[in-house]
Amino acid sequence: MWHRHGAMTRRAVGAGLGGAAGAAALAGAACGAPPAAAPRELRRGVTVQWGIENGPQSRFDLRAKQVQLFEARFPGVKVDQVVNGSDVNKIKATLAAGTPFDLIRITTTQYAGFANQGALAPLDELIRRDRYDLKDFFPAAIAQWQWRGKQWAMPFLGVLTAYVNLAIVERSGARRPPDTWRDPTWTNDAFLEFCRKTTRQEGGQTVQYGFTGTHDNWRYYMPWVWANGGDMFDKDYTAVTLGDPAGLEGIQFLGDLITKHRVAPTPDELKELGGSNKPFQDGKTAMAAASVNAVATNRAVANLRWTVTAYPRGRKGVAMGGGGVGWFVTAGSKLRDETWELLKVVLAPDSDKLTALSGEAPPSRRSVAHDPDFLNPKEPPGGDMKVVVEALETALHTDAVLIQGDEIFGIMAEELAQIWAGKRAARESLEVIKQRVTPMLALERA
Repeated sequence: MWHRHGAMTRRAVGAGLGGAAGAAALAGAACGAPPAAAPRELRRGVTVQWGIENGPQSRFDLRAKQVQLFEARFPGVKVDQVVNGSDVNKIKATLAAGTPFDLIRITTTQYAGFANQGALAPLDELIRRDRYDLKDFFPAAIAQWQWRGKQWAMPFLGVLTAYVNLAIVERSGARRPPDTWRDPTWTNDAFLEFCRKTTRQEGGQTVQYGFTGTHDNWRYYMPWVWANGGDMFDKDYTAVTLGDPAGLEGIQFLGDLITKHRVAPTPDELKELGGSNKPFQDGKTAMAAASVNAVATNRAVANLRWTVTAYPRGRKGVAMGGGGVGWFVTAGSKLRDETWELLKVVLAPDSDKLTALSGEAPPSRRSVAHDPDFLNPKEPPGGDMKVVVEALETALHTDAVLIQGDEIFGIMAEELAQIWAGKRAARESLEVIKQRVTPMLALERA
């Protein structure tokens, strides 16, 4: 394993404790809450193992700075950053061997399965013991990690956003998309007109698309469903509701962008373009759906003029997908107090601001999101960064928390791919999803 040592190196909202209400219950009363407990006396001469990502360099730099913050506060404790320690197969292997990392990173689709197997330590007791205040966090960011009445993780928040190539917009004469989620005229019809004007063909081949986004990620297609008032499942996980009228309309609109209007690429065409982010960075698409961490990668592209915008408004309002990943303390950790203090440092306001300003992720804390340094950076998207904050405040829908998350979302991606490729009608694929997934929901209710 590749290690980086210390500072010298570098769904659903409402699940579990009940969304914002659950977060508030854990945090205590917003007014007059007792002060946080003083940091505990930690064991000296120990090393916390932190399973981190496999790059990019900007992410390594961020993690190194966060370790510096921790080791400055707790000089007797070291942190061993295990590169690619967030790989799920590596996590499973260390758990099976009885040598788990202390702090690990797991996705929204996987954590309920690990928690169900007893591999993760719930954080509720630590939160109560230290009177750790959660009210500064976006409620959805906390609620995403609540499952079956317990708080299992703290957030490394992620949210999808829409990126706009300003040069393409100006050349095409299309309307520049709004810098707010509150524009009532930014409808599906207005969005379709934008895509038509910014799509360009040469010799019968599309050389520039109006819109691109990954096809196999539910955060790409669910905003069109949520904005219409639909959802994947009913609230009790007794039924798949994606094929209900609101869901069908949203999926059909997205499918039509690809196969009827030809303003977005099919999965095969997107693969030829190099994936979901590359065509935007290569100037081959006017608008792209991508995670907020694309802020960092877009900033590194020379001569790319871009900003961020909102998704169009559906019949029932606006919606955007997100949730990110969570930081978990493993049940087998022998350094629970030390790991918890590391996690608290990683999520502290100064560290959360490092994350936000790096462009690696949006802030998990409201106070950081409204900090002028984040809201109006000198680099792109400048003052339009408020669009991201508006999404977190008003449009964010988090992911369904499922024991069989990878399997269920995999089935959905497989069947929806038939729509995106123009091989099957939306209604038919959604019915197949219902037939395949419904029997699996019994385990989610157990």
